[in-house]
Amino acid sequence: MLLFPLLFLFFAGVWALRRPDAFTNPQLWAEDLDFMVVAESGYFASLFQPMAGYLHLLLRCVALSGVYLDPAIQPGWYLGACLFFTALVGNTCLSKRNTMACKYLLPVAIAIIPHTGEVPLNLTNLQWITALGLLVTALKDDPTSVMQWVSDSFFVVIVGLTGPFALFAVPIFIYRAYMRRTLPSYILLALAISVSMVQLWFVYFTLIRPESQAAFDAFKLFAIVSKRLFGTAFLGSASHAMGPLASAALGAGVIAYLAAVISTMRESRRTYFLLLYYMLAIVFASAITKRFDTWDFPDIQNGDRYFFVPMVVLYWIMIGAIARGARPWSYLPGMVLVASGLVLNFGTFQFAPYKDGRWYDACPKIRKFEEVTVEINPGWTIKYIRRAPILLPCPFRPQAQ
Repeated sequence: MLLFPLLFLFFAGVWALRRPDAFTNPQLWAEDLDFMVVAESGYFASLFQPMAGYLHLLLRCVALSGVYLDPAIQPGWYLGACLFFTALVGNTCLSKRNTMACKYLLPVAIAIIPHTGEVPLNLTNLQWITALGLLVTALKDDPTSVMQWVSDSFFVVIVGLTGPFALFAVPIFIYRAYMRRTLPSYILLALAISVSMVQLWFVYFTLIRPESQAAFDAFKLFAIVSKRLFGTAFLGSASHAMGPLASAALGAGVIAYLAAVISTMRESRRTYFLLLYYMLAIVFASAITKRFDTWDFPDIQNGDRYFFVPMVVLYWIMIGAIARGARPWSYLPGMVLVASGLVLNFGTFQFAPYKDGRWYDACPKIRKFEEVTVEINPGWTIKYIRRAPILLPCPFRPQAQ
């Protein structure tokens, strides 16, 4: 029982160091306000409103739970929810049923990986963090108690209906059921297939088109992925000068190294091959859509959320390679790569602060249900009229920076 609050405090503490302004001046990010508007307009029906081609059930539940709060409380409510569910992911990483190596380092990797800060501490991108919990659930031993079933069902069903990640997890559940042939594995597979079919239905009928109309280039795709994932992870700012050929060579070398190391592991070999699959599937599926913010080779900042899950999983695999590599050639390079990444990324450990959108200055008008024009990070200007009554007023105004 003590583990969860400790994890909550751990993530709060590390991310307070990385983004102190998120705690001193909580703000909305990107679609956070859209979730709020839809919740105010649709209430329960808002839970099943798709966005970007799929459902975001958990995020809409959080928005709906805060729909009657004073506007000055809502950004902090979202912040607290992000920490709560991140701690929940950390908790499932530390489960006794998780067979990965050095489990206590798995939440640490989530907190400290190289990143622009686009994902942590905002509701819009919480789905990328909870996707890690879905992955761990797919790899864990079968549930045997009521609480274990509740935990696994939450990640498979609720998280599975939050973002497209169930589509990538289904092959893992299929492999799990094939290897174990147990009733729990069949039940979880059925749940995973069901939620993935729901998401696939929305993906198919939404028909999201690529935002970049450039011709597809497989080499460019691999070079972009390699630079933004492996280059950032292990070379930090030193990777900025790498061209496409050097980036592709680095990516090919790291993937070959990881495959070779995993093949020599004494324990959990299959688990780490599945981790490698999940990492590559998500990053290539994100990049192949040619989004405008991931298809420009020199740009390693925009769209960093698409590389968050692969980056965490990459570090999880490296932890396993170091802990369970059978020979010096298998674990020593991993130690060098991880140490290099931590040192060369130290200068970007603290995220750039958000621009103050003056949300709290607009709260008096919002409380009067007047139209306001608010600036939402990362620079969106949105007109907003509150529609839900305020049942929990806020007697104070948080101090903006």
